[in-house]
Amino acid sequence: MKNNRTPVEPTVVTQAPEAHTALQQRVVRVLIAGQILGGIGMGATLSLGALLAAELSGSNAWSGMAATMSTLGAAIVAVPLARLAQARGRRVSLATGSLMAGAGAVLAIISVSVDIFALLLLALMLLGAGSATNLQARFAATEPATCRSWSGRRPLAPCSALTCSDRERRSVPPSGCRP
Repeated sequence: MKNNRTPVEPTVVTQAPEAHTALQQRVVRVLIAGQILGGIGMGATLSLGALLAAELSGSNAWSGMAATMSTLGAAIVAVPLARLAQARGRRVSLATGSLMAGAGAVLAIISVSVDIFALLLLALMLLGAGSATNLQARFAATEPATCRSWSGRRPLAPCSALTCSDRERRSVPPSGCRP
């Protein structure tokens, strides 16, 4: 099957180096804050989700479904969000994943108020989209980087703010840069 989508090209930096450095620092600060808040939110999803699952199901045996559904939700949306980022840009992808997670949070509140366990499981799957979005956002810090600012740098701060995989620590430089 032929791919008819036109990939989004990286933005060419036309700003003065000082302005570009300030922009990159601001982006990194915002991403650090987002990573911290997202990490707290995902931790709360797992712990509170387990308590809610046990309460709504009536059995402690179902409490593990919170982590399962959140992980399953993240796995289901990871590839579609990546394709959306490739086709329409990372901002659209991150916004879509965040909206899905927000809808999951609202749905979790509704499921508890109407006492429907299946609705809670669906909400936890949608909250898993927040996990996938949080992981995808770690790579956004490289977008405003220039080849000159990239050379030989250690991991970017958003990746260092929370646990990252080895692949994320060895992030790929901006396109067009030589290693």
